Amino acid sequence: MPSYVFTVFTPTYNRAHLLGEVFESLKAQTFTDFEWIIVDDGSTDDTRARIMEWQASACFPIVYVHQENRGKHVAINRGLDLASGEFFLIHDSDDLLLPHTLKRFHEIWNAIPPEEKKSLAGVMGLCAYRDGSIVPKLFPQDSMDISHREYWFEMNMKGDKCYFVLTDLLRRYPFPEISGEKFLAEGVVFNRLNPRFRCVNEVMRIIQYLPDGLTAKARAIRYRSPRGARLYYSEAVRLPTGIKPKLKNMANFIRYSIHSGESLSASLMEVGSPLLFGISLPIGLGLAWIDKARLAGVANH
Repeated sequence: MPSYVFTVFTPTYNRAHLLGEVFESLKAQTFTDFEWIIVDDGSTDDTRARIMEWQASACFPIVYVHQENRGKHVAINRGLDLASGEFFLIHDSDDLLLPHTLKRFHEIWNAIPPEEKKSLAGVMGLCAYRDGSIVPKLFPQDSMDISHREYWFEMNMKGDKCYFVLTDLLRRYPFPEISGEKFLAEGVVFNRLNPRFRCVNEVMRIIQYLPDGLTAKARAIRYRSPRGARLYYSEAVRLPTGIKPKLKNMANFIRYSIHSGESLSASLMEVGSPLLFGISLPIGLGLAWIDKARLAGVANH
């Protein structure tokens, strides 16, 4: 049986200067049946010392683990191993929960009829920037049920959202860990799991995109972890989506096949769809060339 309703999980790397705000936002929660798990992905700053101070004074459990720098996806696997909450909420070190977030998530989940819960993995709400503007897009209707694939590929609901997932469900789909690579898109797991969420147009998280964050460095990060990027796109192109996302995913599959050193003939054999592959080939080759021109000089920094 779970020990807590929520596990709030934070992967972090050299973010000691930001974690204090996260801690304060958790102290301010009006719903207190949760634990905070932090997996430190090889930080060299004073993250450990600060968290030890908070562990001594916090009114909620704080679990801290330090691992060799292996990437956020490996940290998530570790967090799931440690989690004692019924629900798992991934919360990055540069974001803040609103004081009512956990309370509202719990209320919304409890209000869902049992028969409807059987098809749901969790609840999803909105994010806003620090100036109060909402990260687009809003859901077409308030309190509607949407699967991950519908949300991402059919409705084009790009942009961060705040959500929790049933911990035991997420544990069934651990992130693949690729030797020598430190990044794997969370979409690999969510495309496989395809969780269905009760979605509400309520702001649950305040976000910011920092210059040293994963979002800001997405192109360079994928360039340095091409096999993980290739895996994501090889699976995404097989999903039952429209032609536009298929073309985009195939072009990126070709792009990262080149960066991974995989031959185009072997890549075609892997995904099939020779017509789609042929149409996407010039775009994929162009993207790979642009990456090498822009990023080769910084790939090892």
